Amino acid sequence: DNVAPLPPSGEKISLELTVSKDFRPAILISWAASTSPDVMLYRIYREEKGGKIFREYTVSKEQLYYYDELITFPQAKGESRTYYYRLTAIDSSGNFSSFTDSQAITLVVPPLLLAPQGITLFDNLQFKWQIEYNTGRDFDLFLCTENFDTLIIAHPEYGNEQITFSESYQKLRQNSVVPAPAVLEKGKYYWWVRLELTDNPPNPFSLSIAEFIIQ
Repeated sequence: DNVAPLPPSGEKISLELTVSKDFRPAILISWAASTSPDVMLYRIYREEKGGKIFREYTVSKEQLYYYDELITFPQAKGESRTYYYRLTAIDSSGNFSSFTDSQAITLVVPPLLLAPQGITLFDNLQFKWQIEYNTGRDFDLFLCTENFDTLIIAHPEYGNEQITFSESYQKLRQNSVVPAPAVLEKGKYYWWVRLELTDNPPNPFSLSIAEFIIQ
């Protein structure tokens, strides 16, 4: 069999800056399956500008996603880092498909997360962070348990370089995409903030994650 399989359907892949199941910043690569019946594997190729840094990841045909945790954020304002991804499908005879279209995601300096305030069973929640940018930007705030059960996905409004998000827990529950419980029980929690710079095409992203414990 020398017939190459078809690439993942649509020849496009999706990229999202998120957090992996290990609570690490990661780029989530996802795609639609190849329509070739004998596909056994998918191979992901990652490059940076100029192709100087190159990585390959291989997953089974059942897995249509991959969390790339081997990413590095810039450390200085004005710097950026862009990762380029593309895929091939591999069939049972070892034939490779053509490449998908290359997709890119750009990272910038992550927010500085400060220790949450008012985190008790009945007090207000206050999440606070600082950023290096005062241009247009959007934020997503996530809160989850150590079992990765999502409690909150909120979209705070932005202000100056130091942004504070503080609401009563009841109001936060109402504004959240994911309904949260009435109280936070004792245990370990993780929260993270994802930043998108909306005035700087190609709209670079950044993310910081931290943990806290309620005793």
